[in-house]
Amino acid sequence: GIPALKKGFEFLEGANYITLEGFEVQGIKSDNPSLRGGIRVYKDYGVILRNNTVHDIYGFGIFLKQSHDSISEGNTIYNIEPGSAMWVYNWSNNPANITVRNNTIHNSESSSILFQFVEGGKITGNVVGQSPGAHNVGITVYSFSKDILVAKNIAPYLRINQAENITIFGNIFTGIGGSPIATWGNNMSGTVSILN
Repeated sequence: GIPALKKGFEFLEGANYITLEGFEVQGIKSDNPSLRGGIRVYKDYGVILRNNTVHDIYGFGIFLKQSHDSISEGNTIYNIEPGSAMWVYNWSNNPANITVRNNTIHNSESSSILFQFVEGGKITGNVVGQSPGAHNVGITVYSFSKDILVAKNIAPYLRINQAENITIFGNIFTGIGGSPIATWGNNMSGTVSILN
């Protein structure tokens, strides 16, 4: 593995069509946990993050910010604080088309998988374990995300807020200590299709 100090891999604007596969990132103690962590992709296209192990991070695990047409698959992420294990944030006018699939996540202080402002995304086949963090509900889709598929995941909960056109299909939500699927706030629009 690669023991890092304050940040792990960072792909900044213009680092398009890169595949990062088979790496271990561990032991990061970020001085800015809202911006730094294990793997960060910023304003890039066509990035694939595959079969990496990210753990024991003070920051976030994997962060796709304003990334497009990118895939995060087969990664193992655990022991993440205070951020999310898998954070996808896309404040832009273009569809993101982000796929997060077949990842294994546990012990994340914030949401294990968090989509914010994502238009066009798939969260499929992930296994999310119970985590001790007060703000971790498993999978969270909010902040005006739209056209999102949540399918065939195993997770404690799914939370949706300020989102539009969400399809929920074939998941197992354990709902330990709360409702397996819940919305909050009064800003939902479009349809939420539950075919579980």
